[in-house]
Amino acid sequence: MRTFKLFMIAPLVLLFFGFTEPIPCYAGEAQDYKLGVKLGLNAMKHDEIFRLYEVYMVSGLPWTKHWHSGWIGYTGLSFNAGIQRAADDSGLVASMGPVFSLTKRDSRIFLIFSFRFALMDDYQFGHEDLGGRFAFIEECGFRYYLGWNMYAGYQYRHMSNAHIYDKNPGVDMHTLELIYNF
Repeated sequence: MRTFKLFMIAPLVLLFFGFTEPIPCYAGEAQDYKLGVKLGLNAMKHDEIFRLYEVYMVSGLPWTKHWHSGWIGYTGLSFNAGIQRAADDSGLVASMGPVFSLTKRDSRIFLIFSFRFALMDDYQFGHEDLGGRFAFIEECGFRYYLGWNMYAGYQYRHMSNAHIYDKNPGVDMHTLELIYNF
């Protein structure tokens, strides 16, 4: 079983490094730093109601892609730390991984995609057993530039352990965020 788990993790690690490979992109200085807060509430029916309170930092990476059609792609690395609550139980969640954003030139709206590796200090929340301490988080959503270096956004978040453990119920959340760009 342990060998099977290794074969499950290895392609995901290779996929991660494939996503962060800087091919046909402009290499320049890292764009910026963003600090944000995120609040979440579960999107799917579970035995327990999950809530998320998270702070994070995104460090811009030096790979940007400009398309002739006016689209611009940005890359970043996200470091997140938060508290996940359900059924009067709380657990710390720390995660790290790449962030990709897409926007049109002169647009205030950004499409956001991220994939992160997560560690939890607790994975038992009332009747919900998330399987184990290690998980993957995928997010997809948008941000709107408010002005004054501030953004507000929405992301749909999926967290699961990709069947590394026997149990894999996963947790889907709607999240709202507020970000300051340095």
